[in-house]
Amino acid sequence: MTIAKLTLMGHLTRDPAKHEKVENLTQFSVAHNIRDKEGKDTAVFFDIDAWEKAGDFVLNNFKKGDGIYLEAEVSQYAWEDEQGNKRRKEKYRLIPFTATWPAGGRKKEESL
Repeated sequence: MTIAKLTLMGHLTRDPAKHEKVENLTQFSVAHNIRDKEGKDTAVFFDIDAWEKAGDFVLNNFKKGDGIYLEAEVSQYAWEDEQGNKRRKEKYRLIPFTATWPAGGRKKEESL
């Protein structure tokens, strides 16, 4: 397992939701556009896990389409499947107290 830190600014692609089976876990997805050398934009999607108060903050303050700026821990898991193929998956966990609105994303009276 490898752990790194990701700083991400993008837009929520769905409303944050509490996990059906795991207590204190809120999940949401963020899209971020990356521009290549030719000027073409490609969307990259990140599924984010937010635990306890960090999850509650996102759940209560953000909805699909909202801009968000956050930091997340990146963990990469590697394993071999039943057919012997090597597999990898990244998981992103919101670092508490780092989620906020991008500059100009909320009016002053709407901020926390």
